[in-house]
Amino acid sequence: MGTEALPRHEPVGFDFSALFALYPFIDDCGSSVPDFEKLKAFFEEPRFITTYCGPGIVNQRLTVDLISLTSSHKGLLGKKFIVQYCNWALKISGYCSYCAADIGLKDSDDGAYSHREFERWRKHELPIALYADIQTFLCGISIACPTATHVVKSLWSINDEPTDRNLHLYSLVSEAADFLESNGVPLIDVETSEAVRWTQQQNGMLKGYSDTPASKSLSFFTRLFVESWRNDELSDLVWAVAGIEALLVDGGRSSIGQLKVKLEVLFQGYDKSKWILEMMEKTYSYRSKMLHGNRNLRSAFRHEEDQPSRFKEESESQLFAIGLLLWLIRYVIKNDLSSIKFRTILE
Repeated sequence: MGTEALPRHEPVGFDFSALFALYPFIDDCGSSVPDFEKLKAFFEEPRFITTYCGPGIVNQRLTVDLISLTSSHKGLLGKKFIVQYCNWALKISGYCSYCAADIGLKDSDDGAYSHREFERWRKHELPIALYADIQTFLCGISIACPTATHVVKSLWSINDEPTDRNLHLYSLVSEAADFLESNGVPLIDVETSEAVRWTQQQNGMLKGYSDTPASKSLSFFTRLFVESWRNDELSDLVWAVAGIEALLVDGGRSSIGQLKVKLEVLFQGYDKSKWILEMMEKTYSYRSKMLHGNRNLRSAFRHEEDQPSRFKEESESQLFAIGLLLWLIRYVIKNDLSSIKFRTILE
């Protein structure tokens, strides 16, 4: 079969599946966290992803389920320590079909396509072709249920055979949401279905480029999701502050004074409004020192020598910026906004 000609315009189908192991949703008292209950409620109804981004894909649907992880699942996911404590996963599956002519395969000598070449394509490139649609869906869920969608491992397979590309969804969004909540700043509640719908509809996600402050802020937010952990003090902080500024800064004229005035309005009546303003100033100052070279650094190759005080500053600045960006995005979704506008009133 490997050397047989594959018709140029005749679809070839196969089963696809991606399994995302989720961090255990148990708090210190042994109870399920609220976001997990919210996630379970969302999946009480059938959920689907309509795929648009991959070459040759036309309105095909993938099914999304929240499933219990079995010992067999964990064996397939591998021996990563934390996986053994995971009890739940998101499973995305469906039947996919493609025409060789639609996916850019090279012609063989006789002008036809070979099964072998198609097999190689689907094993290496299919996850990439579907990933934008899948990650956009998962990003929407992460906005609505951040502490319940912390992916720690994934397994992608075609016709029940693992692929060479098992793409992940690492981020600090879960920890950032918990950081805000633990400091007395509750996140605005949004419906999971609404967060997913809004995320999928923003320009810059599945098509084009961002065209509003909200869609630009979301595009910055997506930079927080990576395929492998990165150990640096700056990347997530820069993206998160950029997302905040996309919603709160006028005309690119960034200043801590402008940010604090607008945050004071947004968080008026919050018990922790003073803490929010102080953290914004500390975070902005830390980012400026890092960007403009005023802060002395150690080599990135040295991971084990962090001083507690420096680590605390770096970690809290990073988590606060990500958490605040998440709060603002949920504010935009909740109020159906494309931007957050302020007026100056002279009294």
